[in-house]
Amino acid sequence: MRKIISLINHKGGVGKTTLTFNLAHGLADSGYKVLAIDSDPQGNLSQCFGAQGTYSLLDFYKDKKGSPSKVKDNLDLLSSNLELEEAEHKLNSKKIHREGVLKKLLELKKFNTLYDFILIDCPPSLNIITTNAIVASDGILIPVKPEFLPYEGLGSVNNIIREIQTAFNPDLSILGVVFNDVRTERVLTKEVIEKVKHMFGDVVFEVVLRNYVAVAESPISNQSVMEYNPGSNAALDFKAFIEEFENKVKK
Repeated sequence: MRKIISLINHKGGVGKTTLTFNLAHGLADSGYKVLAIDSDPQGNLSQCFGAQGTYSLLDFYKDKKGSPSKVKDNLDLLSSNLELEEAEHKLNSKKIHREGVLKKLLELKKFNTLYDFILIDCPPSLNIITTNAIVASDGILIPVKPEFLPYEGLGSVNNIIREIQTAFNPDLSILGVVFNDVRTERVLTKEVIEKVKHMFGDVVFEVVLRNYVAVAESPISNQSVMEYNPGSNAALDFKAFIEEFENKVKK
């Protein structure tokens, strides 16, 4: 079932990192071997895990020897920080094949055989780092906050995925669109959800991840929300989402 999945949306604040963090933990707890890749120079995913690691994604791009950091059983991390911007400059300066560097490295390092899932948390921009992640991926997961501005940006995300399908990766698919940080009491929430379902159809997840304080609190202790407050509604939302996620990738 090996899958490389990038979480993308060029709008910031939609919960890509939180979703990657909790999904990685949940899949690892279910017995899958998971590699989380922090592909954002801001390094927020690395901060959630509480690990910068001695071997970073920049080292990986430079093809240096080393291994991802072990977070816990079944879960490893390729961390990032602002130094990753060096990789962006190097990739932009390449004349050919610059979009496929990450894909090639994952294959050379045989990471695509070591892990059941590789989850790539992408920056909130469609730059060359994000393009490399998408080209390397089997599927795309798009977190969406059901508000007007995040919805307006979905068209460009959809377009870049189609362009990469055509140019580099014909097997790439949109695994799903997931509503995150949802405030169900808002009228606008329901309107945006309906518009997104009309745009993307049956790839939209049935489970929505509602706005709960436990989701924001849990990374402070470097725990998933399922570990931090296992009986909370937030934890129940994520458990239901992970179950739906597993069912989608098995199809």
